[in-house]
Amino acid sequence: MSSDYRDDDVDVTDGDSIVRSEEELQVEKGVREAGTVNIRKEVDTEPVELDVDLQRETARVTREPINEPVGEAALGEEEIEVPLREEEAVAQKQVVAKERIDVDTDVETERATVTDELRKERVDLDEDVG
Repeated sequence: MSSDYRDDDVDVTDGDSIVRSEEELQVEKGVREAGTVNIRKEVDTEPVELDVDLQRETARVTREPINEPVGEAALGEEEIEVPLREEEAVAQKQVVAKERIDVDTDVETERATVTDELRKERVDLDEDVG
């Protein structure tokens, strides 16, 4: 009687049997926090200079000769006042949104090797042929 025997084979004869078992490695994945990203904004103050052209009125007196008779009532003291105007710089501040900063996440995949030891049963056959 010739039989090929391998460690993972169990030869069933006469209704008797043995069950051979072994461990299998199963790897599940869980999610955990791996770090954080913080975005913080702060207010800095810096001096700013802005040149502005300002206008102002100046007085210029001109004389022109006239030779016309006037009545005596026109002779006397008189004064006129001419207001002179000028521009002045009036600074105002306005807050203007300049940039939007978003934080997006990307997913990177890396291969990890899980190492462990597995147990398995081995079946030995002692055949006593007589």
